[in-house]
Amino acid sequence: MGWLVKLIIRPFRLQKAGNTFEECEDQSFHAFMKSGQDAYELSDQNLSVVGVADGATEGILSGKWAEILIKTACRSKNSSPDIELLVEKASKAWFSWMENYLAEREKHNNPIRWYEEPGFKAGSFSTLLRLVLSDSERSEGGDWHALAVGDSCLFHIRTKKLVRSFPIENSSGFNNNPSLISSNPLNNKDLSELSSVLSGEWCSHDSFYLMTDALACWFLKEKEADKSPWESYPFINDNKEMKFECWIEYLRRLNKIKNDDVTLIHIEIAK
Repeated sequence: MGWLVKLIIRPFRLQKAGNTFEECEDQSFHAFMKSGQDAYELSDQNLSVVGVADGATEGILSGKWAEILIKTACRSKNSSPDIELLVEKASKAWFSWMENYLAEREKHNNPIRWYEEPGFKAGSFSTLLRLVLSDSERSEGGDWHALAVGDSCLFHIRTKKLVRSFPIENSSGFNNNPSLISSNPLNNKDLSELSSVLSGEWCSHDSFYLMTDALACWFLKEKEADKSPWESYPFINDNKEMKFECWIEYLRRLNKIKNDDVTLIHIEIAK
């Protein structure tokens, strides 16, 4: 790459109204999240891998499973990983964590109760959305590769227009039964068929938005109403979490968005 690319990554996350932040079952991750910065350079040897995961409320400890799943997915440097192998690796990490979790409960005289057993046996569930940005031989541009299971969505914006919506393209595509990845391998039938992949090209000044379902559904409804929802984020430029919280609460009061955990990652490509 003969030119310098700066990626600005801004993550936002908010729990359901009435819940604590610790109860939020959405998760997001990118490799530089612990750096304390929101901008870094994309070099010839460096891939940017980001993702979101939405833990299903009906599963037990799904928020933790979503965290393990998205961290496993984003720590892989393969631009097009095998979904079966990725989930297998995440499941091993889950079972290791679960052993420690159960041991801690026993240690504190709080063993698994009989009414919890069916939930632990069934496993936890989550969606997955993973985006990889890489450079290419093209001048001032590069490639992106996305992998999705479920209804967390990616939106690619260029020159104030929506270029791609993935994996759902219309608000009617959202329902109460999205495809999910389970921590229990017995529940993961035909993962390759449930997953969707898409590739494209990015240019300088493009933006990407990764969202869990509640916000993604609002985004597509706004687009279908001939609006530009990517211009509706008052908090993006200064990266203020409080402004994000106020904005989501505003949308909830207007019944524009359902009361659900909400996660957003905004990625801006600056030359």
